[in-house]
Amino acid sequence: SALFSSKQVNLDNELVFITRAPLMQKIVAINKLNYYYFLEGKFITSEIYNESPFEVVAIKWADSNAVSNFKIVNLTQIGGKLVCQQTGSTQSIQFKWNVPFRIYGSDVFIRVNPSAASSMQKNKKDYLFTFKPIDKTAAEILQGLTATPLSKQTTIINLELKGANKDKCSFILNSLVQEYN
Repeated sequence: SALFSSKQVNLDNELVFITRAPLMQKIVAINKLNYYYFLEGKFITSEIYNESPFEVVAIKWADSNAVSNFKIVNLTQIGGKLVCQQTGSTQSIQFKWNVPFRIYGSDVFIRVNPSAASSMQKNKKDYLFTFKPIDKTAAEILQGLTATPLSKQTTIINLELKGANKDKCSFILNSLVQEYN
């Protein structure tokens, strides 16, 4: 029937819209999903989405189209040490919480997560931070996203996202639904 075929066209249009880069890029930008935090272990490095004891805040990235990697160590109640390796050279900076500094042309500061402040004296862990361009992060997320009709008789869309961190995937899907509506 004509009514069913127009519903199918609308559903197909919605599936395309949901899985396109502009919507995901907006979600990545709003939620800083292109900022990755990792706990470096002896044998395995794990993403610690929403569990980092600090947050890297960029005042200005030297090149927002380039990936930046930092190693953050020796955390105390005052600050810590940031190590950045780029183009074959290494630069280290002793930083203080909430005090801006420049590294390889990027202006950033690092603020402590208030819930982690009291445990900083005992924190002997090494962390990694990665900044990726928004479009690169959105493309990586979209590679793991599937959007399909629940059945041929409905206009309900089934969304699935595959990724390494279940909580982060859940957050991304919830953000996608919220932004879409």
